[in-house]
Amino acid sequence: MAKIKAYMQSDKVSLSALSKVGFLTKEHLKELGMSERRLNNFLKNDYISKKQYFNTDTRKHECCYSLTKEGKNFYDQREQTRHHYYQSQSPQHDLALA
Repeated sequence: MAKIKAYMQSDKVSLSALSKVGFLTKEHLKELGMSERRLNNFLKNDYISKKQYFNTDTRKHECCYSLTKEGKNFYDQREQTRHHYYQSQSPQHDLALA
């Protein structure tokens, strides 16, 4: 598996948002500039994980994404700092914040 070599502005924005909110949907990530292919690469490299949750408003199972421990390390290395990461409550709560 090839590791992500190039760190683009859309990566910085998307990873920053994930670090501050906890969970984002695919639509949120697209709005921040992350393409489907790039998202799949981050998933393959285990920097982002995909989770399912039950949305009590729509009464459906939905998918969201969050940073993994490796993703947090990747982000910290690229930004050359140690960030304080949001302590997630639940996907539904965090997505309401996004």
